[in-house]
Amino acid sequence: MDNYEERREFVRMPASAKAVVRQNRKKWDAAVVDISPGGCQLLCSEKLKKEDPIKLDFILNEQDPVIQIQGKIAWTKKHESEPLWNHGIQFKEREKFEKLGPMFLDYLAFKKKMNLLKKVK
Repeated sequence: MDNYEERREFVRMPASAKAVVRQNRKKWDAAVVDISPGGCQLLCSEKLKKEDPIKLDFILNEQDPVIQIQGKIAWTKKHESEPLWNHGIQFKEREKFEKLGPMFLDYLAFKKKMNLLKKVK
């Protein structure tokens, strides 16, 4: 039996969105794997160091404004099959999730609805 103890304060919900990671003067694209009020999981090509500060720009669609949140790298793990890295991000500005959370839920509901419509056609 696995002795892994869940340390998250919040439950994460699956996500499928884009983000831009900014660190120092560098920036690169990432995929948001899951998200909660306390943080998110990203998949990107850069290996980041635990505890490093970052800034995230969440991009849901062209109609909604980009939401920027500061955070730090909580953990890092090499992706199983590709030259990519999974990173756990801990948000420093949890209050911004109050704005981001409903937008993510609306976006995910829209994507689910569109996928269902594709299956019907």
